[in-house]
Amino acid sequence: MKLNKSLSAVAWSIASLYTVAAHAEVPTLFISEYLEGASNNKALELYNNTSSSLLLDNYRVEIYANGKTSASSTIKLSGTLAAGKTYVIANSAAVFADSADLTSGSLNYNGNDAVLLKQGDTVIDSIGQVGNDPGKAWGSGDITTLDHDLRRASAITDIDPTDEYDPAAQWFSFAKDDFSDLGIYGSDNGSGNDNGDTPVVELSCDDDTVAIGSVQGNGLTTPLADQQVEIAGVVTSVFPGLSGFYVQDAGDADATTSDGIFIYAGAKAMDNVTVGDVYVVRGIAAEYYDNTQLKNPDWKQCGTANLPAAVNVTLPVSDLSTLEALEGMLVHFDSLTINDVNDLANYGEMTLSNGRRMTPTQVAESGEAAAAIYDENRRNAIVLDEGVSGKINGTTPPYPYPGFSADNSLRVGDTVSNITGPLYYSFNQYHVSPINTVTFDSSVNPRSDYPELSSEGNLRVASFNVLNFFNGDGAGTGFPTSRGASTYEDFLKQKAKIVAALSNMQADVIGLLEIENDGYGEQSAIAELTAALSEATGQHWAYVNPGVEQLGTDVITSAFIYRADVVTPVGAAKYLDKTNSIVDENGVPLFNSDKMRPSLGQTFKLNHEKAILTTVINHLRSKGGSCGAGDDDNSPGGSGACNGTRTRATTAIAQWVADNYADQPVLLMGDFNAYAKEYPILTLEDSGFERVDDIVGNSDSYSYVFDGLSGQLDHALANDQLANAVVAVTEWHINADETSSLEYDNSYADDSLFRSSDHDPVVMELDLRKPHGVGHHPHGHHHGWGWGWSHGYSWGWGWGWGHVKGNSHHYQHYPDFYVYRR
Repeated sequence: MKLNKSLSAVAWSIASLYTVAAHAEVPTLFISEYLEGASNNKALELYNNTSSSLLLDNYRVEIYANGKTSASSTIKLSGTLAAGKTYVIANSAAVFADSADLTSGSLNYNGNDAVLLKQGDTVIDSIGQVGNDPGKAWGSGDITTLDHDLRRASAITDIDPTDEYDPAAQWFSFAKDDFSDLGIYGSDNGSGNDNGDTPVVELSCDDDTVAIGSVQGNGLTTPLADQQVEIAGVVTSVFPGLSGFYVQDAGDADATTSDGIFIYAGAKAMDNVTVGDVYVVRGIAAEYYDNTQLKNPDWKQCGTANLPAAVNVTLPVSDLSTLEALEGMLVHFDSLTINDVNDLANYGEMTLSNGRRMTPTQVAESGEAAAAIYDENRRNAIVLDEGVSGKINGTTPPYPYPGFSADNSLRVGDTVSNITGPLYYSFNQYHVSPINTVTFDSSVNPRSDYPELSSEGNLRVASFNVLNFFNGDGAGTGFPTSRGASTYEDFLKQKAKIVAALSNMQADVIGLLEIENDGYGEQSAIAELTAALSEATGQHWAYVNPGVEQLGTDVITSAFIYRADVVTPVGAAKYLDKTNSIVDENGVPLFNSDKMRPSLGQTFKLNHEKAILTTVINHLRSKGGSCGAGDDDNSPGGSGACNGTRTRATTAIAQWVADNYADQPVLLMGDFNAYAKEYPILTLEDSGFERVDDIVGNSDSYSYVFDGLSGQLDHALANDQLANAVVAVTEWHINADETSSLEYDNSYADDSLFRSSDHDPVVMELDLRKPHGVGHHPHGHHHGWGWGWSHGYSWGWGWGWGHVKGNSHHYQHYPDFYVYRR
């Protein structure tokens, strides 16, 4: 009895929270359709059950999650709804969102969540029972609020949100994601776009149809949006994974309009739709992520026909409108180069171009030249996909044939030929879905187990980004950490991959980046990595301890490891941070170690020779985020965020080297987060350093692939005293060209060295027996700005047009600053 009494009290308490319209009344506005589909496919259809228009400003939808008695989200309505018409509310990420009257990310319910429709504070309709969690859903069998489309019967019997709820009493059930009726209620109501006056007419092969080109139009979007149209054409391809098929007609003799279009069938069966069938199709013209399609279609077969010839396309196109005019049509590409494989395993996609596309500022200074490369890169790209919407789940990624794996992958630089399929637009890129078997060729850019260097010196030096190498507490626990592996098992795989890469690098001195900044004790990350490398190679590896508990305040730092049987450190390590940086006229350090890792320098002596080498490992501020106006370079193809911060840092680095390592052979290396023609690198060149790739004549160097563009963030630069000793350089392409799905924390990863990081190692052969160069500087001019000594210790910067050593330059638009020695 106590239990029943308690339940009654709860029911009374919940009921007292709501003012409910009389049960016998059919409300003026009610929920006529409820869609609980896959992912974000959620929608409510409301129906104006009156003979006059309704002002919706006083209405709202409330969602009550998991039996709660307070609303988890509220969606306010607005506008006016005509008599006898429907109003559709959809989740903003639903596939049908573009046809809704109102979209909101807050419309995100599950089958066990109650939904109320309120006018003011009065509940006028409801789905589910507030305060009761039914488990997965209300209802049973084929009529439940989970994974179904429910459409309201004409007899509305109960709208009280506190009553026990069974959808079978008032609703008809349809398949999950069947939104073909969304926007329609009642036998004579029509859709909200045709004013409810258009009767359903059977399709006929004799119907008058419009050219597909008139639906596509000559712009980016259809000129007939939300209008019902009827077209005819031959089916060129069928993609169950996209829930639709492509139709193409004979053309309208207008080269600016496409003759093909995608028919989005939704949940409608396509079992009998076959390539080569001719169909009359009626549907609503719409855009889905800016790809024109017909939705809510009906079709009728009217014979068969040969497929139209595919249009040959050559990249780069002269203008993106060239591709837009082919949207939905069969196209053909002879041979293209893979430029991006990061979505290869997850989405079965790769970005293709005519040759390898370079980051603009890898080959040109920021400005008109870089902007021109940026524009050409946009016109020189197509995404090849597998014709499935969304991520690949539960199946083997299709490319390369017979399926993707760690041993059967594709790399940037591989080629793809014989590509034929429909062209479409999605997520700001043009795609092609092949209808034939394409040909992959990996012989152009094969994997290499060891760095290939053209000459041999007497010392091999390298830099390597170890991709957030964090070892937990150093005793097998302490995972996850702030970066790096989430589990100990993932860490072991990460360590195996990195040790394999370091071993095969066969270097004598290695500068490391992105290693955990947890000190230099026995259980530190640097100690564990050094010990593992020694064990794997049988060599005596050691690490440089700069004499501080931690180097810098970031969670990652830079470090040196070295073969103690080959070289020996000379003197203590030195580092540059904000405390010993040169400053500007306001006393602000040029090297801001609050935004980047300290630079670390160490001099080494070859054990069996007199030669010495000073190496400085650097890891500058990234291009992510922003450092503010005047610091960021957001021009098309420009240098990105914090370009000024990095440029100030390299100015400080050059002076710090001059102050601490005068007349010594010095090698700067690391991740400068700047491409070859950006001001941080040009500043170092104007300070007397030279990129080692330029010294040996390497062209098209790259160490990183981002967004389908290749470039070099990882550099090595030699000063005059070292330049003659540089005999060979390579960016060992074991990482940048590989898909990220092979990284240690992915199910496809193995313990090989490939994709041990996202950056390629830079590996150099030096012959320190060669005489030091004197006054070696091949450029003889300054790049893009003016600076120089004043009173012995200050540096001056300016912007505008100027004259520097007989050469006229346009200076980057940065605030003036001057530099003073502390």
